[in-house]
Order: sequence, then structure tokens, then C-alpha cells
Amino acid sequence: MADEIVLCSGGSISFSNVNGDFQVTAVNDRERVVAWETGEKRILPTRRRERWNGSLGLVYPGGDEDIHVVYEEGMQFFSSLEDAQNWIFWRNDQMSYVANEGGIVVGGYTVPNDEGGSVAAVLLQVWQFVIDSKVPDSFRLSTSDGEASGPGIELEGEVCAMRGRSDLQKASRGKWINGRFFSGKVLDLLAETRATIADVERCIEHGIRAPHGQFESCTWVGEPFLWVMFDDSGRVLMAGVR
Repeated sequence: MADEIVLCSGGSISFSNVNGDFQVTAVNDRERVVAWETGEKRILPTRRRERWNGSLGLVYPGGDEDIHVVYEEGMQFFSSLEDAQNWIFWRNDQMSYVANEGGIVVGGYTVPNDEGGSVAAVLLQVWQFVIDSKVPDSFRLSTSDGEASGPGIELEGEVCAMRGRSDLQKASRGKWINGRFFSGKVLDLLAETRATIADVERCIEHGIRAPHGQFESCTWVGEPFLWVMFDDSGRVLMAGVR
């Protein structure tokens, strides 16, 4: 299977969100220069060999004594627009995603050092969404207050994610299991990990609960370490495993 990267060599993507201004430039098919308002860093991400958290793209969880950088780039597959919007809502408080109509979704933030002023860490994500096996042509990102974001993205160069591809990952559709509805994205995420339906049920029944916007979440601090987001009818909308 081909790498699920987004930016072709020489391409770049710039965006602004409530956390600041960011840019990612593809030096080649793997090397990236990530930039924020007060600096930049050249990084060499790793190609994922197994799908994790939906991605078979690039990941860079590292840094040096100067700065810590966490970078992800890849494709995310959904069977429905609802699943895609719930995925965004799940992590939007930190990442503050912006999107364009073609389903390019980006987000990021910086973390100041203990003394304040300079940046200790930068976290950036670049995604191509595929919904019902197609790249959208009129995607709108819904925020927690129900409004939609503007484009917010400047893209230079070609998007590589769909170039010459005939082997797209097929996203699962949601279904009822033992009297509870599980979204297709949750089923796919569980299939990638060691977590099970029983683990999700345990989190909902016995985990640490907290509100998550209009939804509710639970955390299970154990094996596996698990997060789950569900609505007031108990439908499981999103999950994460560490």
C-alpha cells in the first residue's frame, strides 16, 4: 500500500487558527520544514508501517534540547460526514482545526517553556479527509457552537494524497452491537488496536466521566488506556487508545 501522505515534494500549506500562524513545507516526499510565528524546524518524519489512529502517513514524535515537535500527516477515512465532524470535535479544543472545501484539515498549537516567552513544543497535524470513499468538494468544518469555519488555508503545489491511488482504505459503517451503537470510525480504531468492545463498555460504566461539549467522555486508566466519547443516548461516537 502506498504512503498516505498529503503534501507533494515542494508543496506547502499555511494556515492560521486561534493559536497562531503555521506553515508546513515538503522538502521531499518525507522531509518537512514546520514553522510557527517565532521559529521553524526541519524534521524527518517516519513513515507508518501499520495504521494507527486511522493514519498510515507520516509521524514525528521527537525533538532535541531546543524544541519538541510532534507532527502528523496523512489521510483519515470516514463512512459519513457525521463521523468526520465528530473526529474533529473530539480533538478540536487543543488543535483548533481549520479546513478547506477539498477536505484538507489542519490544526496546531505551541506550548511555551516554563519561563514563558519562547516556545518549548509545537504540535501540528495535516490531514486529507476521505468521506464515503471520496474526497469531498464542499467540506465545511462545524465548530462546537454550530457555526462553520472559513477556508483558512493557503495551499501551494499538488496534493499527493489521492494521486494514482486505487487502494483506498474503506471506512466501516456504524452498527449496533449488544444494544449499543458504535460509529464506523470507532470500529476502525478498535480494529487497529488491542482494545475491544468490552473495554469500551467498561470505560462507560466504570471509567472517569467528564463533559465534552454537548457530549460526554470517559477515561479508563488501565490496560488499555482508553478514551471514549458518547452522546446522551449512549451512542459511542469516538474513541482513542494509548
